[in-house]
Amino acid sequence: MASVRFRNGRFEARVRVEGKNFSKSFDALDEARKWALGLEVGAIRPPARRGKPSPAMTFIEAAHRYLKEEGARHKGYRQEAERVRVLARLDWAGLEIAKVSAGHIRSLRDDMLNRGLSASTVRLMASLVSSIFEHARKELGLAIANPVREIRLPAPAPGRYRRLSSEEEKRLLHSLEQSRNPLMKGVVEFAIESGLRRSELLGLTWDVVNEKDRLITLLDTKNSRPRWIPLTPKALQILQAHRLLRLEKPFPVSVTALTQAWGHAVKRAKIRGIRYHDLRHEGLSRWAHRLNGDIFKIAAISGHKTLSELQKYVNPVQAEVMAAILNQAIDAA
Repeated sequence: MASVRFRNGRFEARVRVEGKNFSKSFDALDEARKWALGLEVGAIRPPARRGKPSPAMTFIEAAHRYLKEEGARHKGYRQEAERVRVLARLDWAGLEIAKVSAGHIRSLRDDMLNRGLSASTVRLMASLVSSIFEHARKELGLAIANPVREIRLPAPAPGRYRRLSSEEEKRLLHSLEQSRNPLMKGVVEFAIESGLRRSELLGLTWDVVNEKDRLITLLDTKNSRPRWIPLTPKALQILQAHRLLRLEKPFPVSVTALTQAWGHAVKRAKIRGIRYHDLRHEGLSRWAHRLNGDIFKIAAISGHKTLSELQKYVNPVQAEVMAAILNQAIDAA
């Protein structure tokens, strides 16, 4: 069964023929569909596959094959590549992949935890190692087990619930006015108003901004699903001010510049325990209030796929709504 999805600005067709997976990217949707259909019905010859890997393939060789053939299509490719570089330094990285045991994975887990790395970091590394084994099994045809399935991973850390108080927000925005880059205040204000991720906000282009309908259209998202972000009056005001400056895009700021400006601004404002990513939580929490906790509308804006991911935004709103109803009932009595 063929499938086509929009990814990284192109249409990627994926087809499984005779138990093997093939994929190819195209600029046009019709081209992707024609290629997929032709491959399915035999009108197009399947692309030549690389030579069958040797059963003696080492773990790090399999890791590099995974990174090239599968990881390169992921949005988190750079992060996965960095983790593979870390794996390459392990003393068992040169072992035949079939000889890598649960004990090796367990020692990796324990070493990372003993070095003070977070549970989420350990789980991400274990997930990558598991993906390497699964790629070797399913795509390279190696008759091996996946040892990651045999170990226990640390429980995921509880989600952050840090909100920005009104007083902290005033101090933060005042501090941002002192930044060398005059756009920094608008970046932070827009993050709070929209709930966008940092990469989404800094990657915005003018063609996705519809000021007339007060809407932003995001096609290239973290989960590859398009989203439509309504613009609040404040958000629209920020965009209009930046357009008057004839900027090449709404927020022409680098990640490094934003990170440095953020650190300095928080320090000047004397705010503790706040991270830039908490602005997304703050923004989505405010959307939850505006939408009275409607999980379907909130999910459409946030891009979350599951209800559990939305609970951190919805639960406080539901509690406040229930408290208001109870207080009204008490007053009426």
